[in-house]
Formats: sequence, structure tokens, C-alpha cells
Amino acid sequence: MKRLFCNAHIYTMDPRLPQAAAMLVEDGRVLWTGEAAGEIAADESVDLEGAVVMPGMGDSHMHLMSLGRRLCSLDVSRASDWAQMQRMVARYLRENQLAPGEWIDAAGFNEDRFSPALLPTRRELDRVAPDHPMILRRVCGHMAICNTAALRAVGITADTPQPPQEEFEIEDGFPNGRFKEYGITFLDGLRPAPDIACLKRWLRAGMQHAAASGLTFVASEDLETAPGCSWKMVLQAYDELRAEGMPLRVNQQCLLSTPQQLQRFLDAGYRAGQGDDWFTIGPLKLLADGSLGARTALLEQDYADAPGEQGMGLYTTEQMSELIGMAHRHGMHAAVHAIGNRAIRRVLDAIEQAMQQPGPAPSLPHGIVHCQITDAALLERIRRMGVQVYAQPVFLEYDLHMADQRVGRRLASTSYAWRTLCEQGTLVSGGSDCPVEPCSPFKGIYCAVSRRDFSGQPQNGWNPQQALSRTQAAALFTTSAAAAMGLEHCGQLRPGSYADFLVLRQDPFTAACEELVDLRPAQVWVGGECRIETQKN
Repeated sequence: MKRLFCNAHIYTMDPRLPQAAAMLVEDGRVLWTGEAAGEIAADESVDLEGAVVMPGMGDSHMHLMSLGRRLCSLDVSRASDWAQMQRMVARYLRENQLAPGEWIDAAGFNEDRFSPALLPTRRELDRVAPDHPMILRRVCGHMAICNTAALRAVGITADTPQPPQEEFEIEDGFPNGRFKEYGITFLDGLRPAPDIACLKRWLRAGMQHAAASGLTFVASEDLETAPGCSWKMVLQAYDELRAEGMPLRVNQQCLLSTPQQLQRFLDAGYRAGQGDDWFTIGPLKLLADGSLGARTALLEQDYADAPGEQGMGLYTTEQMSELIGMAHRHGMHAAVHAIGNRAIRRVLDAIEQAMQQPGPAPSLPHGIVHCQITDAALLERIRRMGVQVYAQPVFLEYDLHMADQRVGRRLASTSYAWRTLCEQGTLVSGGSDCPVEPCSPFKGIYCAVSRRDFSGQPQNGWNPQQALSRTQAAALFTTSAAAAMGLEHCGQLRPGSYADFLVLRQDPFTAACEELVDLRPAQVWVGGECRIETQKN
């Protein structure tokens, strides 16, 4: 059926026809965009009554399963002291009728919101939840704390061998409940594994939330998210959801941490770009370091606010080179999490070695996820090597308040340098790392344009020389996000593209900047069908 959308202000993100007043859609694709729709034959006409329309937005790095899992867990992101945390847990236990011994999963904790800002141990959690095993995940996802009941439930004692790199802490001869990086995976792996139905429930909740925020295509990292679940189970869950119907399109960033895991994945026949209109295999995903908030991002120098600490490298350059090289030989690009300047340098070294391997190069460039702490030399090297950057502008909401303290003003002044990267010709796409930060692309656009937090501080912006224009910022989440994922039919409204678009009551290109923070689409159309309607026309 041909459906004509008319009486609209359409931003196409197509440079050949940037704006239009009408759009013709059939079989989930755009057939035509233009101004005069009077002679266009259609089976149905939809009068949008002057609403703004723009392409469905993309998120080039997030975690749908983690988002859904968090939506199904206790959210403690608003807790500012232990008394409030205790009330939240008590209410959660009442509402969910959890019997003693049943697990409490809590997420979103940020000790910087507490006064004093102290990182808890199992002892603090014992007071909050004495009778239930409890895991409290820090907002960054790179640290978790569990109580004594949880340690007992999974069998971790003073005699338990450490995972590599001492990823859980010992205090007075016994684990104190803090787990970092792959220590969290170790801890989760000792818990009973969820089944396929649970994985689908988490994914469906994450997708629905993301779609309601205005996202119609996302790059999601899910393969090692669920404790005790193999990547085969995660892909099976996606297969079943795809058959049942999904509200958005997913490009899977494949976290495969060891050469053995990657080889099994490749031996099973998986390659980047495989899939259909709704689900595709994306890049190999690796993590080179941790987070700035937890001081596990790997720096070339000591943390300015923690002398003697330089962060945590999760691979050597040689180990990364081996993994990226394996992917490269099979036509698969890599997307590597790197936040600290030393981690970024190691990733560039590893990519450079991998690119020297014989055989055709992957169709998409290798990339760095986050790429936050940089100097002029690193930025120039990224340009020279043709590496892409998966950026998260919304990180500024929190990081602008701590970056100077963590790395010093001089290095901070050349960090989060998205304008420099864009103007030097680097492919920079926009994402959120949700659930670390909200997945609303309009919040990301706000941060990229204003360089301020959601309360409008600092008034002149942090490192304002790196602010993007509205058009540049919107491109991060549309055309550039599509290019980063190799999804040529996403991110624009032009003949042949997917009929994925947002109907908005505010114009994101002309509204007051602060209005972007709370902007939500009135309707979300994917494949020519209305999937989300948050308010009536």
C-alpha cells in the first residue's frame, strides 16, 4: 500500500534534497520526497498537520540487553545516601515479594552522588540487605559490589583464586565485595544462568525503551552480557525476536574476548554484514581499558587526583593485535573500547599491525569506542590511519565535572574533541553506551552542541571550542551512525531508504538548546509502520 505523508516539515538528511513537505512510502521504503504532493498517487494520505519529521535516529554503541536487564532490576541511580538506598531496597523487596535468599540486582550506583563519596564494600551492603544476595553495579558498568550473602551464594571465599589482573579486592584476608572489569564476568558466571525466555524479556524491554526515545537502529553489544550464557544463546534469542517482530534494527557488536571464542564464532560461519533488514552481525568488540569514573581507564601518566594510579589495561598490544588480526583476515572490522590516552595508543598500534596482514581489508574501518582522553598527536594519528570513532556526547553530562580533576586541565583541554575529529574528516558516529547514560539521541545532540550538563552548566560550555553545530550533531546520530554500521538504507529519508522516521512536535534544529534535553518523538515509524506513539496528533 502506498501511503503519502503530507503537510509536514521534513528534514531528510539527504544533501541532494535537505528538506521536503511530503513523502511517499510503500512496502517499508521511501519512494519519493518533495514539495508538491498534489499529483502523487497514493492509497492513503496522512496529514501530519505541520509536524516536524526527521529520519529515525541511530545509536552507534549501546547495550540493549544490559538496558533491559536494568529496567527489570532495582534502579538506585537517584540514591544520594545509604539511608535512601536502604529505603529503596526495602520497597523493592516488598513490591517484588522476594523471599530471603533470592537475589537483588541493583544498578546505576554512583558514589560521587553520596556525601562523603566513598566506594562501599560488602559491609555497607550487608546493612542494606542482610538476608538477600545483592549485587550493586556502578553506573559505568566497570565495577560491581556484592554483599556477604552473595559471596556465600556463589562460593567465593578467602581461598578462591583471583581472575587475571586481581579483579576482586581482598581486605583483611577476605574478599571485600568489590569486583572490577572481567572480575564482574567471573562473579556473574558463578550465578545460575538465565534461560532464553529471560534473555528475550531483557532484549524486548531494552528495544522498546530505545525505540520510544527515537532510536530506529542501534549497534548493541550483548554477546557476553548474560551470566552463564553463550553467544549462541544470545543469537538464538535475537532470531526468535526477529521472527516475532522487533521495533528497531540491530547491528550486533560482537564481544568475543579470547582468540578461542573468536575462532569458534568464525568457524560457525559468522561474518560482519551478515543478516537481514532487522539484525546484522557487526564488528568484533574488545575492551582495552576501563572507565574514567572508576579510574580504570588506562593513562600514559598518573591520575591527577590519584597519584600512583594509571588505570587498567585489559590486553597487551600483542594480544589485541592477534584478535584484531584474526577478525581482519576474515573481513571483520574491530570496534575497541578505549578511553585513556595510553589505551588509545595501544589500540592504534594493534590496528596498525593488523592492517599490514595480507588479504582484502574489511568493508568498514576499524574503530575506537569512546576515544575520550586524547592529545593533538593522537587525533592526527587517528586521521592518518582512517580509523573511525564511536563517540558518546552524552558522557559530558557527568564527565565535564571530573575530567579536569582526573587528568589535569592541559590534557582535558584536548579531550572529548569531536569537532576536531569531524573537521579532520574522521567518521564520528553518535551513541550513548546506554544504560551507562540515557539513550535519548536528543540528549546527545544537546551535549554535543552546548558542551553543558543537563542543568546548563557551565554557562559557556566545557571546552566550547569543540562544540558542534546542530546539523553536525544530528549527523552523528543519523548519516554517520548508519555509515558506522554499514546500514546504507538508514539515517536518511530519500528514495530507496527504509521508511524509518520520527514525528516531532518540536523542531530539534530550531528549538531552544535546553529543550532538546527532554525532547521525545510523538510517533516512531519503522518500516513504514507506527511502532511507538507517545502522544496523539
